[in-house]
Amino acid sequence: MMPLLPYFLVYLSGIFAALPASQNFLFPYFLSLATAIAGAALFAQSRHKFSIKAIVLVLLFPLGLSAPGWQERLKPDHHILNHVQEGQHAVVEGWIEETPTVYADKVQYRLHLQQITYKGSAPVGVTGTARITLYQHENPFRAGDRLRFNRIKLKRPRNFKNPGRFDYVHYTRSQGIDVLGGLSKTKTIERLGTVPLGTFTSLRGHLRERMLGLFDRHLTENSAALLKAMLLGEKQYLSEELRQAYIDTGLAHLMAVSGLHIGFVAGACFLILYPLVFYALWKFRYPWALLGYARKIVALLCVFPVLFYMFLVGAKISALRAGVMILVYLFAVLINREKHLLNALLVAAFLILIWNPEAVVGPGFMLSFGALLTIVLAIRFMEKPAEDALDQMGEVPWYRRLPKPRLNEASWGARLYDVLQSTIFITLAALLGTLPILIYFFNHISVGGIFLNLLLVPLTALLIPLGLLTSLLALLYEPLGALLMPLTAGLLHIYVSLPQLAAPLPFMSFYVPTPPAIWPILYYALLIAIPTWLRSRKSIKEPVPDNRGPWSQAVPWGLALASVTLIVSFIWPRFLFFKNGELSVYLLDVGQGESIYVEFPNGETLLLDGGGYFRNSLDVGKLVVAPFLWNRGLWGLSYVGATHSDHDHISGLESLAGLVSIRHFLDRRPTLPDRRINRLKDRLRERSAIPLPLQTGQPWKIGGVHLTLLHPTPEFITQEKTASPPRIGNDLSMVWKIEYGAFSLLLTGDITEKAERYLVEHQAPLQAEILKAPHHGSRTSSHPDFLRAVGPRDVIVSSGRFNVFHHPHPSIVDRYRRAGATLWRTDLQGAIRITTDGAETRITHHKDL
Repeated sequence: MMPLLPYFLVYLSGIFAALPASQNFLFPYFLSLATAIAGAALFAQSRHKFSIKAIVLVLLFPLGLSAPGWQERLKPDHHILNHVQEGQHAVVEGWIEETPTVYADKVQYRLHLQQITYKGSAPVGVTGTARITLYQHENPFRAGDRLRFNRIKLKRPRNFKNPGRFDYVHYTRSQGIDVLGGLSKTKTIERLGTVPLGTFTSLRGHLRERMLGLFDRHLTENSAALLKAMLLGEKQYLSEELRQAYIDTGLAHLMAVSGLHIGFVAGACFLILYPLVFYALWKFRYPWALLGYARKIVALLCVFPVLFYMFLVGAKISALRAGVMILVYLFAVLINREKHLLNALLVAAFLILIWNPEAVVGPGFMLSFGALLTIVLAIRFMEKPAEDALDQMGEVPWYRRLPKPRLNEASWGARLYDVLQSTIFITLAALLGTLPILIYFFNHISVGGIFLNLLLVPLTALLIPLGLLTSLLALLYEPLGALLMPLTAGLLHIYVSLPQLAAPLPFMSFYVPTPPAIWPILYYALLIAIPTWLRSRKSIKEPVPDNRGPWSQAVPWGLALASVTLIVSFIWPRFLFFKNGELSVYLLDVGQGESIYVEFPNGETLLLDGGGYFRNSLDVGKLVVAPFLWNRGLWGLSYVGATHSDHDHISGLESLAGLVSIRHFLDRRPTLPDRRINRLKDRLRERSAIPLPLQTGQPWKIGGVHLTLLHPTPEFITQEKTASPPRIGNDLSMVWKIEYGAFSLLLTGDITEKAERYLVEHQAPLQAEILKAPHHGSRTSSHPDFLRAVGPRDVIVSSGRFNVFHHPHPSIVDRYRRAGATLWRTDLQGAIRITTDGAETRITHHKDL
């Protein structure tokens, strides 16, 4: 029985109804309706249908509806979000809350804000937290330092407004970050003094620094970095090669302090303390031993190492969530409710969603509870009646619920076999339970990771407690901890070498598109239905073919049909996207850059440019463009091209080349020298992409759509000055005209007035219904003669919000409006979609997609 389940589901229904991320799954408010109906149905089966409990049940829906954002509503008037002026420089004062995070090329500070001053305004006292990024490898400041930033821009965290995008706003909010800022030099930073940190904060910082130093002194670089990540969650020390190897092999979860790690700490403490406590009770309190008090005492003692580990890790959301679950279970043991583990999980989930309702749509919450729920349900499903009469009087140990050969249970071989079989069972259950979550949030599957997890997860049960014990002994007396360090180093060598050896193997891992919304529902339905049907078949000892009825015959056929649908929709997620004769063009929101995706009426696709960020601070190809393509159900692209080699256009294509399959890349004729373009072409050739030679003025037809490369012409190339080193600059950008029936679109790359005048003077066929603004709407582009030659009805600008170049320039925006064009902007409206059947054209932006 789970008496809290109806109340939890109704509360969850209210949260789903309030959160935009869950409102349109499958169809509007499906999740909210489904959970509300399930909660009401379960409550209707209880004996309290018309009691005060029914009123509580009904009231939980509006409570859940109002829960998201409750912390935001309680922010005071002097909170930083009420005073930040985005795009404006300010003088900011505050103190560093915790030890700075040092990366190879930058340092991040968590700043407790105290005061902000904008030009022409008086200083304002504020509260809130800022994450300040200093783009240099040296860290000149420490926790507790009070700093003044004399010239810095603060901004709110924002999402890229594209279908399928990662919810960065939710992520930063879950980390307690209110605003962001960045700078590249320390000369504008003043150290005003220090602020005394709290006792616990100082102690945690001191212990962590000593542990980090201990690892560096006694372990190799990769081993030390890996132990820092696995034990303390400090992943910034990992080399890019090791980090990617863990991602490719499906082992990245081992580097995030979660329920696995905290559970191992609690489990190790229980295994060590239980024999000692039981022996002590048997010796001095014999009746207590017989009454089972040893389990309760050990559960109470395990609370302290769990709390200490949570304290050591710090305020990491995954650790706090896992810690709550473990502590709730230990409390259940204390009050004789350990057999109701599902209720314990439910209490933990309820507590987390009361504090942070938005967590329900985050991958961390889903993975944690999804894995545990699947494991518990799988164990219950597979349990067998106890053979021992004493066991039948109480709760059967979990490891005896699994089918296994009859070995001599007194032997070490039998015990080792039990542990190995149980570990495999639990790992497979967790993987099956979380597979849809991994696909929907990360679009990544590691086939070989299944086998590596079976090997390394059991070893992690030894490594985490051993690493923690070694660290604590070394903190007390370093030579004592050094005695255990060789054993820790030996285990870490396996963790360093094995993933790096396995990662390059063929088909170790691959990226997958997002399946249709019905896919996870079908998956979990089959995950429950197939084992249930198989177990029912196993229980039929004598077949009775004549009187089972048509429904029993239909069940296997229904399961087979559902399984085929599941596989087909995974392999071919676009099977529901029938060709309707429409041309779709997306101008994606990639910040201050450009990326254009085209979907032709025959289903072929084209990507022009991939965006890019300053100093590669964000991999736009992997984190912005690829999720959009996967959201469209794409395994790959038909064609890819780069208009020119500026970083904000080509950088995303470089990373995208390793994430999706690409059939052809657009190759200029004549070829222009450019080191970065050549490097991209070489990388695409290595992945079997075929060059498609293009010449200016020659039309190219795809699915009834005509594409014509208008620029640069050979004549313009010869008169253009050669850059040093040679590169394809703005005025050598590809200019494309796309025509489909009566529809026409002009894509202009980053050309400026020089190229625009050349095109006008040479009477290029520029007239178009829609114009993609040249060079992000800079003041050196969009010459009046050029606009008159194009005569656009609509102009679309691709630019970043509050970008340092002030694109689009106000004078150019005014010029577009005076020309009678409707202006669309990715920085304000997000991704812009153009859809046409060749006769009628529709333009929509992100909220309408």
